[in-house]
Amino acid sequence: MLNPFKKKENLQYNNITTNPRLVSADYKTYRKDEKLRIESTFFEKMCFLSGKIIQLKFGKKMQDNLEKNIRVGRLSVKPEDVGALLLVSLGLLALILLPLSLFYLDGSMRFGIWILPVAWSYYVLTYPAFRAQVIKIQAADESLKVVLYMAMYLELNPNLENAVKFAAEHIEGPLENDLSKMLWDLEFGVYTDVRQALGHYMQLWLDWNVEFVKSLELLIDSLSRAGDDRKKLLDKSLTYILDNSYANMRDYSRALENPIKIIQAMGILLPLMGLIMLPMVSIFLSGESQIADPMFIGVGYTIMLPMILFFLMRRILMRRPGAFAFPSLKNARNLPPDNVFPINIGKKHIYLHLKTTAILVAIIFMIPGLMQLYDYNERVQYIDSICHSEKMCFETEWSIFMGEQYDPKVVFNNMVQVMTIMWGIALGIIIFCYGRSAKKQKLRQEITEIERDLFIGLTELENSLSRGTPIERSVYHVLGEYERMRMKESPLFRFFMDILNNMQKIGDTFANAVFDKNHGSIIKYPSILLRNVMKMIVDAIPRGSEVITQNISIITRYIVNTRKVEELIKDLLEQVASAMKVMASFIAPLISAVCVAMAALIVQMLQKISEKLEELDDNMSMGEGGMSETLNMVNMKNVMPPTILLLIVGIYLIELVVLLSYFANGIEHGFDQINRDMLTVKNMAIAMLLFSGLVLLSLGLFGSFIYTLD
Repeated sequence: MLNPFKKKENLQYNNITTNPRLVSADYKTYRKDEKLRIESTFFEKMCFLSGKIIQLKFGKKMQDNLEKNIRVGRLSVKPEDVGALLLVSLGLLALILLPLSLFYLDGSMRFGIWILPVAWSYYVLTYPAFRAQVIKIQAADESLKVVLYMAMYLELNPNLENAVKFAAEHIEGPLENDLSKMLWDLEFGVYTDVRQALGHYMQLWLDWNVEFVKSLELLIDSLSRAGDDRKKLLDKSLTYILDNSYANMRDYSRALENPIKIIQAMGILLPLMGLIMLPMVSIFLSGESQIADPMFIGVGYTIMLPMILFFLMRRILMRRPGAFAFPSLKNARNLPPDNVFPINIGKKHIYLHLKTTAILVAIIFMIPGLMQLYDYNERVQYIDSICHSEKMCFETEWSIFMGEQYDPKVVFNNMVQVMTIMWGIALGIIIFCYGRSAKKQKLRQEITEIERDLFIGLTELENSLSRGTPIERSVYHVLGEYERMRMKESPLFRFFMDILNNMQKIGDTFANAVFDKNHGSIIKYPSILLRNVMKMIVDAIPRGSEVITQNISIITRYIVNTRKVEELIKDLLEQVASAMKVMASFIAPLISAVCVAMAALIVQMLQKISEKLEELDDNMSMGEGGMSETLNMVNMKNVMPPTILLLIVGIYLIELVVLLSYFANGIEHGFDQINRDMLTVKNMAIAMLLFSGLVLLSLGLFGSFIYTLD
């Protein structure tokens, strides 16, 4: 379906449909995938609509930066459209916020809402840079595999165009888009040869990864060499980008120590510990104003603080160099669409709209908590109605109401009800993230396991073939090696077992046993690397076992060298990423639970002390000036209701878990959505169970204990 918001249409291919090559199935698939990739984002749509109203041009330096970021970020907008969005949106915000600040809001909120235009302006002006950086990181992650697969292919077959095709098949992301478009441009005659096409695209790639371009130049130069010289250049190209990637990631990991300490302090320790002290400070405050204004605290903790944390985390992740990308899912079958939630009932498969399902489940779970908040609001309205705005009456009734709210039995029941709001929000996030990525994560884990165990099978296949054993017989030796290594559960064991069964039961040749369209063993396994490795082996069969052995040796050498550097990079980031995961799943919910429980228990204890002082004062008949004067220090009218405090801390905890999961995944895997979703699901489930359990356990045990003291 055409996108009405897309400003610039690509007319490059419109006038060449008479060529029969252009209506091939491959080309149709490419154009279909391209339309999905270029679907306009919310930012692009808003820029397009605003650009119809007005145009705003920035200064030369900013204009140049925006143009560069828009080009690298693959955005279909102009710098003037970004300026138009800024101008139009700020005008609309001013029309909305100005009446609110003058006539409806008072106090700190009157000035606090003007932070929204500042935050929105920052978003509009920095989104192209952020999008460009995301593209750079994703492309840098892919660049390592591009060089790996091109070097591997060129050593086997010195054909540059086919090497580019081979690399494009193994990746998924911005570089895949560039390589695919480059190949089709070459097919259409836009470029005279693949060297010219690569030269054009390397000018774009220079903006984000000089090492990648240098490695490509070495690969191209290798085609003019022969023998060992060509092999040395190919090895040098891969070694160059691997060594630079490791060095860049090492420097990045060292620079993370101080930013992480800042995030720990600003995001967890100081904000939550401050909330523990808030009830004790406010209960002794004798002024007219309420220090613990729920609206002010709620906006600060659930909007402003998460925005600041996201800003800090994003700046840290934008400096992340490229590492390794996950294996592509392009060859996977039966992948559910992104916007559905699959439910299996027996043999039936029901697909529900993902966002709608998540929202409905969240609302259903939130009903008890929303009803409790409604009752709370009704009580406040009742107090206001009976006091007729009389200050002394309202403060007296409010203090009585707050005393009831902190009663151990009442507070426990109210807390359970309000917690359903948090559970509903958390469950909605879990359903959305799990439904979007669980199936993909499972398939990707299977592919990763296949490619990890491939080395064993290739090594044994090479050893068997080097002894002159026919390839059909060598499959026996491969299976025996997997059995000896106790890896019968490995997907590769089943893969080679399927090959053996096809050759024995059906009488297939090795090639048909692997690649037959109806029963070939490769059909069940989605790894593109496995498919292409087996294709190389099959293509080499007519040339004899010596050529097959040489090809396998080259493949295993490249896989081993790349895996070594990949493991080194993972070791560099593992400690930092693990710390963020522990913070999200354990430390943050633990401190949040202590915050809520301690705040309620402090107020309950002060209430109990006040009652005992009053009894002692009555028994001693000290009269005016006695210990009862201390009761004037305790102002229950200033105390924040426990359910509101729980709601603020709970929502902030949910946001914090999402942010920390985003940050931990970003450090370790870049902007990978699948792994981020599954990490969020895991951390959210653990955090909410731990937080809810600790809060209820603390209030149930210690609250009752306080009120049994004589």
